[in-house]
Amino acid sequence: MEYFNGDRVYIFELDDEKQIAKNTYELCAEGVASRKDSWQCVPYAHQEYSLQLLRRKENVCIENFDLLHVDHAAEKKILMNPSVHSLLLVPLWIADSLSGFMGVDNPGRNATHVDHLAALGDYMAMIILRRNNEARILRDNMVLHDLMNDMPGGFMQMKICADGRIVPEFINQEFCRMSGMDHDECMTFYGSNAYAGVHPEDRSRLGNELREMIAKRDTRTLKVRHFRSDGTYIPMQVFYRVTDDGEDILYLNGYYTDLTEQLALEERELAEHDELTNLFNRTKLARMKNKEYQKLTACGILFFDVNHLKQVNDAQGHDMGDTLLKLVADGIRSITSERIHGYRYGGDEFLVVVCDGDEIELAALIEACNKQMEILAKQRNIAVTAAVGSAWGQAPLTLNALIRQADQAMYADKKQRKRYSDLV
Repeated sequence: MEYFNGDRVYIFELDDEKQIAKNTYELCAEGVASRKDSWQCVPYAHQEYSLQLLRRKENVCIENFDLLHVDHAAEKKILMNPSVHSLLLVPLWIADSLSGFMGVDNPGRNATHVDHLAALGDYMAMIILRRNNEARILRDNMVLHDLMNDMPGGFMQMKICADGRIVPEFINQEFCRMSGMDHDECMTFYGSNAYAGVHPEDRSRLGNELREMIAKRDTRTLKVRHFRSDGTYIPMQVFYRVTDDGEDILYLNGYYTDLTEQLALEERELAEHDELTNLFNRTKLARMKNKEYQKLTACGILFFDVNHLKQVNDAQGHDMGDTLLKLVADGIRSITSERIHGYRYGGDEFLVVVCDGDEIELAALIEACNKQMEILAKQRNIAVTAAVGSAWGQAPLTLNALIRQADQAMYADKKQRKRYSDLV
């Protein structure tokens, strides 16, 4: 401003979407009143003369407002007041777009050196561009942080240092919640070491996996236990990914899923399945009796007993006996569904619960199961049969009573098979 000895220097920025110009920067000489507040949201329609010249990359030099055409009366009213009698305006171009203009009111000297102001305008345009880019980066970072905080699982972004250290730089709210800490506590706890919360027994394995992954710049999914503020460790599944910022700085992104519920479900599944045959066991049957089976309107029971299992165990060993059990289990599994459940009931006994079916269905299920066992026995070149009994009832029913009836029917079938075998 000293170069032109003007009263006021200012910058207007254009908003093409709203068709307005805003006075964003202003510097006034001593004793000169500011006009910045009154120069907000100036419509393009009131600046037609100036904008027309500026868009042609021309400078605006007004030494006498009285020379402005009557069509530009509105613009004249905005630009001048009793203290303004002349001005200089130069365009501010960013790339191929007019982004605004820079002006000086009442230049007292060097008014003909408007090119100097234009050069300063080019510099100011670059500063505005940098400001806009920094604001956009800040805004994008805020959006990114919001997205990471809104992720359904935990997230941690870690910087991979040249000395091999992995330092957390961002931890989202969900990871903090899973860890039982607020954000400040979590950042303090992990500090400059992303391994701080990893279970001591997992650190060596995790370190080896991550070093190999970072060297290959690939991804990896690992199960790791992380510390919780109550002193326990949370089982987590972590998807790790290596990224870079374009300037040779590597980052490790970790996406964390709490496995507590899943592992509890898996443990319950294991507890409710027979280890040898993978059919349901009596633990599962007891739970179903007290819950789902209470709601049945009708129920059928099939009771299977593997024939000659003891003799096979004694003569050929328990491995062969286990093979027979698994084959019968596979036959039973072939007829199970969402409403037909197979159980290993005892050493050589199996149970099938048919929920809400018709009594006539039981014979078809027995036939289908026996047929599948025959196919499997032929494929494996072994001989196996199972005695079977059935029972069916309608609500109100007692499952234990139906099981006893099916058990009795199974023993009747076994005796009949033995009599037939003796005759043969």
